[in-house]
Amino acid sequence: MPDLVLPEITEFEKMLKRAERLANAAQVNTTYAFIAAAMDPSLKIFNMNGDEADFSGLEDSEKVKSLADRIHEAALGYANKFYAAGTKPEDRLKSDGLLRAYNGTTYGTTAKLLAEQKGNMSIKVWEAYRDQALQPVSQSLKTSAAGVLTDTHTVPLITYMKLDDVVDSSKMRINDAINVVLMNEESKRVNKAPLTAEQLKRIFAEQRSDVPIYIKG
Repeated sequence: MPDLVLPEITEFEKMLKRAERLANAAQVNTTYAFIAAAMDPSLKIFNMNGDEADFSGLEDSEKVKSLADRIHEAALGYANKFYAAGTKPEDRLKSDGLLRAYNGTTYGTTAKLLAEQKGNMSIKVWEAYRDQALQPVSQSLKTSAAGVLTDTHTVPLITYMKLDDVVDSSKMRINDAINVVLMNEESKRVNKAPLTAEQLKRIFAEQRSDVPIYIKG
């Protein structure tokens, strides 16, 4: 690999790992914002009865609003700290914009979820909402990490990431390479194994996209 190329690729790899850590922090903080607010005894939302627990307090619409307010305020606190901002919860447009950038949620989507679930609300439901909201934020962070790369890095990037058996880098542009690298990282995170050519073909088929000519096999 040419010496002039390696620094940018290693910088990309370092920034990719940082993007993952930032997304992880937002994930934890978004969960904590919900749990801390829901379990606040003053709201009387979370009920523990022996070995059983529920969120039956959310059958009351006023408590739904109170919980949405509290979650929004707590999550906004994390977002303000991350972006060194000073946005107030009362400024709904700015606070929603900041939160959407931080964890993908808004006051409206959170309040809607709580109102729909009511007493059926659970941590599992919240985590599913959190993960769906965070997915594009995490993707955006990882894409931003690739800003140090250009088309000249395409071939060495694929080689460095050990994907030469999966794709033909001579038929790719840098955006193609970055896309495959990110899918490979996700496969290693979720499946504990690197991406294969067959899996890559399946991904494009599920997206109803033409299978790229650069995939081998």
